Amino acid sequence: MMGRAPRSWALPPLRPTIDAALRDVASSDPKYRAMAAEALGEATQERSEEAVAGLAKLIRDEAVDVRSSAASSLGLLGGAAAATALVAAAGDSDRSVRIRVLDALCRLEHVGAEPIAVRASEDPDKAVREASASALVHLAGRRALPRLTALARDPEPAVRAAAAAALGEFAEEAAASLAALLADPATEVRTEAAFSLAPIGARVALPVLVSLLQSRADRRDAAYALGRLGDKAAAKPLRQLLDRLFLDRWTRVTAAAALARLGEPAGVRALIEILEKRRWDAVAFAAEEAASLGLGEAIPAIRRLAARPPRALGSAPFEKALSALLGESPPEAA
Repeated sequence: MMGRAPRSWALPPLRPTIDAALRDVASSDPKYRAMAAEALGEATQERSEEAVAGLAKLIRDEAVDVRSSAASSLGLLGGAAAATALVAAAGDSDRSVRIRVLDALCRLEHVGAEPIAVRASEDPDKAVREASASALVHLAGRRALPRLTALARDPEPAVRAAAAAALGEFAEEAAASLAALLADPATEVRTEAAFSLAPIGARVALPVLVSLLQSRADRRDAAYALGRLGDKAAAKPLRQLLDRLFLDRWTRVTAAAALARLGEPAGVRALIEILEKRRWDAVAFAAEEAASLGLGEAIPAIRRLAARPPRALGSAPFEKALSALLGESPPEAA
């Protein structure tokens, strides 16, 4: 095939067995040690002690890829020995390893990991500080509020955005800090702040959310948030969004549901119209939204879909939606 890039038909290497992985812990080739680190994370409970011992060595490996994979695998296996090895590696020289260690400790919900998350929030590397925001929520809960508020003033936009998203877990307490972030010069920060404020009905987020309806990447999330915000002032921009000829189906369903949630008849009509389009891949999502809204008007359309479902979807999602609307228990799968 002249003019085309060469292709290889070789199969990818098979992942080593646990015995082979334990052997490869001492391999001179970092590629094999990295594969061993990944494979050991899949050890059975009966062999987890051996696997953790091997990973405790690999997390001190000279190769970054090996240490990074070892950290993830220790998080999968868990246990006191795994946590001890992870805590010892929390100050690794490579940022990717520090982030993997933080993620693994969150997975283990290790009681001694909160100070590590706090230190990560002060890390010189912005990617580590960014990762620390969600870790602080997971490991410290409301105790993380002062630290998250500090991260919301970080010089890096990505860190401030992560802090805004994390503060959404405590939006009532953090409302003032989140409202201040709506004026941030970085779009990503304003976006996360608005999304965090919407569930508590903070009308101050309305202008940012409405502006995001113009963004192809964010308009669906913005429509969803506007429905949760509950402000009638969102109805007009949501109707304008629905009037777009070339709007993806999933966003159309979300916008219609948001309008219906605001009590707008146009949203109910749009949802039922979508339910009539049997070939749409988003029709099951529309049925789910109609059920969550308790739209009795949608029952006939959903009943027809349950009786003659699109081939690719089957009847289950429509039967579930219908049961929710009728107050019945869904039929058990055969």
